[in-house]
Amino acid sequence: MQVKDLNIEKEILPFFDFTWNEDARIKVKKFILTPLNTKDAIITRQKIVKGFLTNISLYTSYSYSRIDYREVSQFMSGYTDKEYLPKRLSTLLLLNKKRYYLYRSRCVQVILLYHRLHNPIHQKPYYCCIP
Repeated sequence: MQVKDLNIEKEILPFFDFTWNEDARIKVKKFILTPLNTKDAIITRQKIVKGFLTNISLYTSYSYSRIDYREVSQFMSGYTDKEYLPKRLSTLLLLNKKRYYLYRSRCVQVILLYHRLHNPIHQKPYYCCIP
C-alpha cells in the first residue's frame, strides 16, 4: 500500500475541513497533504493538532462572514502607505465623502476581524503547541 492509495484529499481531508474561507481551506489542505521527513516534524505536527483539539471550544463559537473576510483580506493584501496614508488624508476624506465611507468601512471590518480573533466568547488558556 502506498500513501497515494489512501485518497487523503477526497476521503480524509473532509474530516478536517471546517474552514470558513478559501485561504484557510488551502492551508488545511497543505497541512494534511504535505509529507513529513523527520520524527521531530511529525511530533511538531501532532502537537499542532493537539493544540487545535485543546482549544476546540474557541473554534466552535467563532463565526465571521466570508464576504467580510474577503473584503479585509483584499484590503490588507493591497494596502500601501502611499495609497491609504497620503499627505493631508483628513482633508481628502473631508472633501470626498465616498472615499471617507470606503476607508471607514474597511477599517471597521479590520477591527471587527481582529476583535473576534483576539476576544473569543468562551476564553480559556491557550495550549502552546509549537516548541
